[in-house]
Amino acid sequence: MQPAKSLFDELVTAGRPLSFEDFNLYIFYGLCGEFKDMVISLVSKIEPLSYADLHSHLLTHEFLHKTYLPSLAANPPLQPTPSLLTCTHLAQQ
Repeated sequence: MQPAKSLFDELVTAGRPLSFEDFNLYIFYGLCGEFKDMVISLVSKIEPLSYADLHSHLLTHEFLHKTYLPSLAANPPLQPTPSLLTCTHLAQQ
């Protein structure tokens, strides 16, 4: 998320700001499958989330998936769940 936030800030500085709604859509597009289930609820909000709120939601979701879901599964996954940093296409650039 930090590379995306840096790019967002650079666009603001250059006089070409990106709306929070557009920023969120770019982030949602780059998320792995484990995050897709929460995208619908986040998109349906009346006001687009700020960077801090979006980051908080994604980190909480990631924490819950890594902490609670494997312990609830009868056969935990053999591979670790992807993190927010490895899922976002923007982080790979």
